Amino acid sequence: MLDLADIRQPDVRRGYTAQRRSVRRFAPAEYTAARLLLPAPLRPDVIVLVAFMHDTDDRIDHGSRRDREKALQAWRLLVDESLASGRPPHPVLRTLPWAAQRHPVLRDRVQAFLDGRDFLPGGA
Repeated sequence: MLDLADIRQPDVRRGYTAQRRSVRRFAPAEYTAARLLLPAPLRPDVIVLVAFMHDTDDRIDHGSRRDREKALQAWRLLVDESLASGRPPHPVLRTLPWAAQRHPVLRDRVQAFLDGRDFLPGGA
């Protein structure tokens, strides 16, 4: 799959492989759907986004509304740092800058996702 997506650098391949294994474990239905329905060049980056969305959701599912908002704010800072520097400080974000570089529209979509407050459990 990585060859078909023209992902050649060894460190980048390791990052995508780690994300693929993670998503296959925690979201087998989404992983299978991506494998069956998407063209090979898109699969690695969609899997990265599934991992990112899952981790984001986990961060805002627990605690009081204030705790969830703080967690989202802290996560947003890590995401912004990752996208700006290309050197992610968190394993889930390891491949996000590469995906955004390959598909520049993803940078804006990630930012819009994090800006959307309607996905916080308990309403806006």
